[in-house]
Amino acid sequence: MEIPTAIRRKKKYTTSANRFVYPSHFSVLPKNWDKKAGKVKNTNAEPLRMDINHHLDFLRMSAYSLYAKSVNENIPLTKDYLKKEMNCLTGKTMTAKKLSLFEFIEKYIIESENRTNPKTGLKISYRTIQEYRTSLKNIREFQEANDEPLDWPNLSVNTFKDFRDYLTTVKNYAVNNTAKHVDNFRQFLREAQDQKLVFDYSVLTNKKIVVAREEAVNVALN
Repeated sequence: MEIPTAIRRKKKYTTSANRFVYPSHFSVLPKNWDKKAGKVKNTNAEPLRMDINHHLDFLRMSAYSLYAKSVNENIPLTKDYLKKEMNCLTGKTMTAKKLSLFEFIEKYIIESENRTNPKTGLKISYRTIQEYRTSLKNIREFQEANDEPLDWPNLSVNTFKDFRDYLTTVKNYAVNNTAKHVDNFRQFLREAQDQKLVFDYSVLTNKKIVVAREEAVNVALN
């Protein structure tokens, strides 16, 4: 997917033949726009430059994510599809349409590009975001293996137990790898709880969900 430079008020995305334009609702003076970089120049003349650039980065990553989703799930990449999905990811239709579990996780991962770790104050690393995506892939495959739609209403303690067992017995993951993906699943749901999405919150606190861990052994070579 070719993503040409954004100028003025709108973000443009180009496939092989069609051009999709999505509004950013921001505008800047031409002299303050870095056409090559596709962002606002670092100038005090544009006090909202950081906010605008973060928003443009979010739109760019959203477009890449939707392209990847369309390829992986064999979804036709039409303008209507892009507009609908972009509106969901940017929150424009959130009040009219509640995000599904997978839509919410996808949105969370995209927004992690501009999120900081509250414990360290550092930007979420590329490696962590890739781990999030692997966790999402595993959750999708877990849903397919169960042959049952997975969404907010049917999340339960058994969901986590079955997901843990699926990673261990079907995916043949090591103990700590299984624990990492279960923890990521919990992290997605903790964010959903913070945003007041409705599901069984006890899945985050139930002590019956036990995930084993092994102490890592670090070997130093001289």
